[in-house]
Amino acid sequence: MSTMKGTLGSAMGQEGRIVAKKAARKGDERSRPPAAYRAEELAVMRRQFFAPRAAVY
Repeated sequence: MSTMKGTLGSAMGQEGRIVAKKAARKGDERSRPPAAYRAEELAVMRRQFFAPRAAVY
């Protein structure tokens, strides 16, 4: 099974795609750290829970 998985992954160019995805994620995290994203999401959830009519979706 391991050999088949490795063969399919390399045949589909998975390794290069994974490397590109990791690089893109690092760039995204530099421009907007995960803590900032979480803070924004929590603020939206707080508005939705405590003031549902004021929430912006």
